[in-house]
Amino acid sequence: MLRYTSGAVLHGSNIREALMAASAILVAEGYPPITVVSGDREYDEQVAIFLARYVLVGQVNGRRVYDFRWWEGRQYARISPAGTVAAPSRTAPHVAKIASDLGYPYNDRNTAAHRRLQQIAPGLGLDWTGRFFGEDWHWETTRGVGRIDGGGTTASTSEEEELMGVLDDIRDMFNATNQAIEERTQAQHDVTRAFLLDQTQRQHDVTRGYLADLTQAQHDVTRGYLVDTITAAVAKTSPGVDPGVVRDAVESAVRDIEVEANVDIDAIAKRVNDEADERARQRLDQPAAS
Repeated sequence: MLRYTSGAVLHGSNIREALMAASAILVAEGYPPITVVSGDREYDEQVAIFLARYVLVGQVNGRRVYDFRWWEGRQYARISPAGTVAAPSRTAPHVAKIASDLGYPYNDRNTAAHRRLQQIAPGLGLDWTGRFFGEDWHWETTRGVGRIDGGGTTASTSEEEELMGVLDDIRDMFNATNQAIEERTQAQHDVTRAFLLDQTQRQHDVTRGYLADLTQAQHDVTRGYLVDTITAAVAKTSPGVDPGVVRDAVESAVRDIEVEANVDIDAIAKRVNDEADERARQRLDQPAAS
């Protein structure tokens, strides 16, 4: 899962194992494996790299200066575009075996792979400290050096198995989280559906009562209109007849007509309500959209 360029080594177990774990996760997500370009450095090697890029301020001689460093009480200027480097120190990150410079795409903050490594790094004990001094490729462990061992350019089988186990645990956590989200979503859906069904039933009951009242009211209006019209017509043609007697007679006749015509207002209202019930049941029985 972790690759090395020629000569690169990581003897500190914490930085090596953190990068191995990060590389395993990234590869599982479709990103390229991590390549270590520069890892541990001996103090003399750090000095050589520093002096290849920096000269004493008095020796710049008009060359472009990129930054400055103090070392052993003297100021140096970087004249190399190769990138900054820490002043030689026994505790410098690379010398202390807690740092690594990574290859592409983990040496460019503008790549998706670099951004993803930034996201998972804290949980693995990694920190992109290069962001403080313009080195997108420079990463360090936050957990100290760990064991100093053979390290080399490959991890042992037991380390690989251990890291794969960690990766499996991460996948299990991810799956468990997804399951919890799905269950919560279903519960919210059920609550919402129950609420909508209850509201629909309430609206249906209100509408049903309104239809029954409207049917009865329309019948009463129609019946009253007939009685009033006939009574007025009789009174006009027979002015000597008592209007009260005429109204009683007309109402009796209308009732007889209703009986003969089998006009049952309750039955009419029941039919209207039954039709409304059926339409409501059809709506409620439809599967809820998920």
